[in-house]
Amino acid sequence: MIETDDNIHWFALRIYHGAVKPIISLCENAGVEYYRPMQMVEYMKDGGKFYVEEPIIVNLLFVKSSIEFVKSLQGATRNRAYPYCYAETNRPQPIDDHTMAVFRMVVQKGANHLRIVDFPIDKGDRVRVIDGMFKGAEGYVRRVHGTKLFVVALEGIVAIAVTHIPRQFLERVEK
Repeated sequence: MIETDDNIHWFALRIYHGAVKPIISLCENAGVEYYRPMQMVEYMKDGGKFYVEEPIIVNLLFVKSSIEFVKSLQGATRNRAYPYCYAETNRPQPIDDHTMAVFRMVVQKGANHLRIVDFPIDKGDRVRVIDGMFKGAEGYVRRVHGTKLFVVALEGIVAIAVTHIPRQFLERVEK
């Protein structure tokens, strides 16, 4: 595993109340790339519509940095930022660039049609989208309340679901 690794990786952070802006400032000052999954939310007020950009998952932030920088954020924020770690260890779990790119693409293109998945992703066919706006994404097909969902998972961190992708746009990926 990577305990002292000079390489740059994506890491997911669980952020506690009020720590998002300070962490983003720390990342910007250090020249570290970060990503916060956002969506436009429509509200009605006084008979008119207005839109607000809001985080899809309030307490989640991704950073692309060294493992040392990720660990330093915990102390710099007085324990209000914790990296997602490998099970039963305190080693931050890196996310490979391809997996992160697929996750970001699905969030960006499907932000208004996403659902956060709060069930285990241990069943369902692994598939690749071969056409349409999610072309190139890989994930799982799961049936929830009678509806088939396309689910993209960052194992142990988060899973998101897109409500509908036509069957002809999917191909099974062998395990």
